[in-house]
Formats: sequence, structure tokens, C-alpha cells
Amino acid sequence: MLTDVDFITESMLNEQQLRVLQIFKVISHGKDITPLRISTGVYEISHFSLEMMSMINLKRYQDFIIGVYEDWWDEYGVCDGFPQILDRTPILKDPDRKFVISLTPIIKAEQPSEGGWRWHKWGPYIGNQKPTCEYIHDESDMDKVYAYHIYEIMEES
Repeated sequence: MLTDVDFITESMLNEQQLRVLQIFKVISHGKDITPLRISTGVYEISHFSLEMMSMINLKRYQDFIIGVYEDWWDEYGVCDGFPQILDRTPILKDPDRKFVISLTPIIKAEQPSEGGWRWHKWGPYIGNQKPTCEYIHDESDMDKVYAYHIYEIMEES
């Protein structure tokens, strides 16, 4: 099931961790890097590393399902919104397991006219739109998608 988690704050960090936080801020182009709760266990972030912000041990979902075919789902990909992830990944409703989803918005208007965000690097697209170009900037009918990651909360041992 999807579960909320707590995140670190700047006051909790040592000098090395603060340097990593500064890198996140640069990568996020000045946007707030604090995860924004969208729904239980679903967070929008301006970067791609939710696991670095969590106060608990998050493991990428795929790390725990390799070799278990009937339990196989994409740990990351691209969607139009998180309900598409829930529809495609029924194990997220398993009450005996705890999961978190991160969503990073990819906004066409924020992309450079050359280069920028490309589809093939971010896993399968599970949305309803029809990508036709290599770069989202070149898509005529798409303004925004989300890159997502699924994490499983691992109990400390």
C-alpha cells in the first residue's frame, strides 16, 4: 500500500550532505526541492532522487522483484498522472508492503529548443497521449508529463 514518509530538512544535514543538497537545488533550476505531497505516499519533486531526501530506507522497487516474474512491474517510467501508475501496478495496494511514488514534472515550456528531455531514457510511457518525437519540446500536443519512480519502504534491521 502507499504510505507517507518523512523527509530530511537542511537543519538535519552535515556539511557533505549540504553540498549534495546544493546540487539538487542547481539541478532543480531554483525550484523548491522539498517533496510536495499529492496523495498518500505520492510526492511531486523537482529532481529525480526522492530516496536521498527520505528519513527512512527506500529501495527502488525493482531491486526486490528481479527474478519474480509474477510480481514484475516497471519501477520507473513516464505517465500523465499517478492514477495511471496505480492502475498498472496492483501490488501497490498490497496491505503487507509499503510503497512510495515520486513524480517529477516534465514541462514542455521549460525545455530548451534543442536537446532537453527525451522519452527513451525514462522508462515506458504509460499515459494516454501519443508521443511522436524524440524530445518533448518538439511534441505538438503534449505540454506536461511526469517521470515516476516506485520505491518500497524497507524496515530497518
